[in-house]
Amino acid sequence: MKNQIPDKVKKERVEALMLAQQDVAFALADEAIGRKFDVLVDERIEEGVVRGRHQGQAPGVDSACIIESCDSNPGDFV
Repeated sequence: MKNQIPDKVKKERVEALMLAQQDVAFALADEAIGRKFDVLVDERIEEGVVRGRHQGQAPGVDSACIIESCDSNPGDFV
């Protein structure tokens, strides 16, 4: 396309947007601390520690829930 802005400006704008989005994501994550969710266990990380996701977390896209002192298996809801 004609009249494109320079690549440097494009990259600066993308970075600014990503930083703003990161602030929103971190604020939402902070609000979730201490709340209870039904979590589907995806994997055992180590003995007594599992990783899973709640209904608002898409696999491979969003953050994950790390649950300590948990001996559940993948596929279990906790």
